[in-house]
Amino acid sequence: MGKNTQIPTNVRRDVNLRDGGRCVRCGMAGTEQHHRIRRRDGGHARSNIVLLCHDCHKTVTENPLTARVTGYIVPPWREDGALTTPLRMFNGRWIYLDDKGSFTYAQEATA
Repeated sequence: MGKNTQIPTNVRRDVNLRDGGRCVRCGMAGTEQHHRIRRRDGGHARSNIVLLCHDCHKTVTENPLTARVTGYIVPPWREDGALTTPLRMFNGRWIYLDDKGSFTYAQEATA
């Protein structure tokens, strides 16, 4: 039997709530859930998933170098990967995602 690739309903709900139903990259309506670390390497942790619109999801996938610099793609070998890699939001602020379904602004996290 293969590994379950479906995002659990409670995780989907928490990500949608955390991201306010909006694409974290452009601010438009979020329609797709994106794994920052490949699903097979990072699983379905809340820190590993963000809400994106279709266009931003395509852009992130097609431009991995830019996506890596902005935290939308995280290499699987990074220690604590998605938890310790900040993500640049559409408003220009950097955030850290946690596995409880919330986030902290990067400057607050280091204060």
